[in-house]
Amino acid sequence: MAQPVTLMDVSGSPANPYGVPTGTSANPLVVSQSDGAGGTVANSALPTVATASIPTQVASLATTVQIVAANTARKGLLLVNTDANACKIKYGATASATSFTAIVPAGGQWEMPLPIFTGIIHGIWDADGSGVMAITEL
Repeated sequence: MAQPVTLMDVSGSPANPYGVPTGTSANPLVVSQSDGAGGTVANSALPTVATASIPTQVASLATTVQIVAANTARKGLLLVNTDANACKIKYGATASATSFTAIVPAGGQWEMPLPIFTGIIHGIWDADGSGVMAITEL
């Protein structure tokens, strides 16, 4: 169950309880989320900033193929399908027409949502074409 979010100003007082909270550089808002046990969620639980990217490509195939290897340091993933056929991707091994996580349409792109999955990702195109999956891993 989601916990309520409380907006506080830097003094610890509730921020503008009668309207949309506002803040300035001199008096910024601090956002904290209750952990349900009287504490707050640590900032370390928030996504971190990526400082490098790893661009690669995988040729389209009508059989399952590894799109990216497992990577515990992964902070994000962007896939661009340049093929004329849709590609079904799967969190885990052995993607198929009936076992997949998401579909990257022909000429489309897909950005990994939160939480970031750090395991192996496989893909399979609807038919073998001449395009690639352009991959940018953060």
